[in-house]
Amino acid sequence: MGGKAFSFDAYSSPVGANIHVAAGYMDIISLTSAGSGENKPTTADIYQGNGRVSVINAWSDTNGYFLYQASASPSGPLNTRHVGQITGVRHYEGGMTAENTPNSLRIVTPGTFVSSCLFYGNIEVPSDLDGRPIFCRD
Repeated sequence: MGGKAFSFDAYSSPVGANIHVAAGYMDIISLTSAGSGENKPTTADIYQGNGRVSVINAWSDTNGYFLYQASASPSGPLNTRHVGQITGVRHYEGGMTAENTPNSLRIVTPGTFVSSCLFYGNIEVPSDLDGRPIFCRD
């Protein structure tokens, strides 16, 4: 993609990503992705603007975010949401630094299941749109 963003339209602002989920459901299985320097996506390897994304088995050398969830979807009680899973992901490359990859994930959808992963950067977990925590443990 050469660090360029998709042009914006009446519905979304420009996004630079290898995979851009504007809405709907997507299951990504066995992804291999790379990008650094000039070839680094400007926003994220995978950008979820809305909808639901699950990633199962991925190898990503992309500097910056591996997955960026812009908003929780659909809104409403937790039991009405279609939540995804992030499983078996390796987001690491020898040239990653705190400057070019401070964060690997941004998760805002409550119930998103993350397991068996290796991430170089931090995992951002801001509160849900209605202020509830994203992850909890009984």
